[in-house]
Amino acid sequence: MSIYFSGIISGIDTEELIRQLMNIERRPIRLMQQKVSRIEEQQSAWRDVNTRLSNLETKLKDLLDANLYSAMKASSSDEKVATASVRSSGVPATYTLDVERLAQNHVMAGGPLAKDWTLQAGGTLELQVGDGDVETITLQAGASLHEVAKAINEQAKNVRASVVNVDGENLRLVLEGVATGEKATIAFAGTDEALLGELGLTNPEELQKAQDARFTLNGLVITRSTNEISDAIEGVTFTLRAVGATTITVSQDLDGIVDKIKAVVDQYNSFYTFSQEKLAKDAVLQGDSALIQLVSRVRSALTEPVGSDWTGGGLNQLALIGITTTREGTLTVDETVLREKLAEDPLAVQRLFSVKEDGGITGVAQRAVDLIQQYTRSSGLISSRQNMYRSMIDDINDQIDSLELRLQRREETMRAQFIRMEQMLATLNAQATALAGQLAQISAIAAGGGSRGG
Repeated sequence: MSIYFSGIISGIDTEELIRQLMNIERRPIRLMQQKVSRIEEQQSAWRDVNTRLSNLETKLKDLLDANLYSAMKASSSDEKVATASVRSSGVPATYTLDVERLAQNHVMAGGPLAKDWTLQAGGTLELQVGDGDVETITLQAGASLHEVAKAINEQAKNVRASVVNVDGENLRLVLEGVATGEKATIAFAGTDEALLGELGLTNPEELQKAQDARFTLNGLVITRSTNEISDAIEGVTFTLRAVGATTITVSQDLDGIVDKIKAVVDQYNSFYTFSQEKLAKDAVLQGDSALIQLVSRVRSALTEPVGSDWTGGGLNQLALIGITTTREGTLTVDETVLREKLAEDPLAVQRLFSVKEDGGITGVAQRAVDLIQQYTRSSGLISSRQNMYRSMIDDINDQIDSLELRLQRREETMRAQFIRMEQMLATLNAQATALAGQLAQISAIAAGGGSRGG
């Protein structure tokens, strides 16, 4: 490979000159790169529009769920005493609940055994809770008390065992029934008395007796074997937690509906505000007619009436439930009005959002979802717009690559020309030096001849 020294003969910094000339010739590439950056910004903006639209579609679909409008909630004036949950079959009501006692499981403890106690002979321990199945636990000879408890926990489903160190020297085996209720007492069925004696369970101490829950509900005395009562009131489950009194209120879950509606409004405002920012003067999508039309259609889908008198003179546009358009074009919610309308007729609000009937009557949320899907589906406008941007970027990049190749060749040609110039100058310099030498010799000869003639 040849070594090239810039301007060694001419004294001109040819490398810098080439750089400046190529910088001028690269101007079209820079303009194309700026164009690519602009298109990428537009592509990114549309991608963000698509994300915000998709999120709006998801939140609108929440309003199409019929269960949302029939959802109920339950509250307790004293959650330490009792709480409640309610299903859609529950009805608004208030219940006074007075807990006299809670349901308990059976707990017993065997007599004290030494810390180094081990089972002398293997055997089977038969346990039965209430009238349930007898569970047989196989115990191995030489097992420690902890190993006995482990065997019970591994082989029995209705009894749990633990070992308590009473005084630092003695251990006690504690058995606890899983189920509650006065019938859920623990019995040893046909267990050998010798084995029970070894385990300290011949006359176990009852630490907690099995008992039913007893409570008064709206003046009626009720007993149950569990503290979770789901069969006293249709659609309502009470969970008893402590002795005492509380008031349970079952009502329509307006909070859940309001939150879903406000989520739609917030997401629409996000989409609308972002779009307006990108359409503003000197913004990346200024004057984009497709986005202008999209924003207009989504706004109309949400704000225009859905029919004339289709609910018997009831609700047929968002403004009637407190959702109106601000001067800036965003939506705002008057929560007081919204809650009033939901309390008055939740079915009318549901129809406003989700009705879909023959004759072209479509609810606000359903209409908006149908519209948005036209834009966000794989064959929709946004996908087509993204494909268009990708194609434009690819075309410009191909042009840049082609021009880069031509400029590379141009630079090589230019450098070769300067090299030839340097070579020519070197040749001329050599010739001039030689000529000067010859002239000097001629002058010297001529001067010498003149002296001899005198």
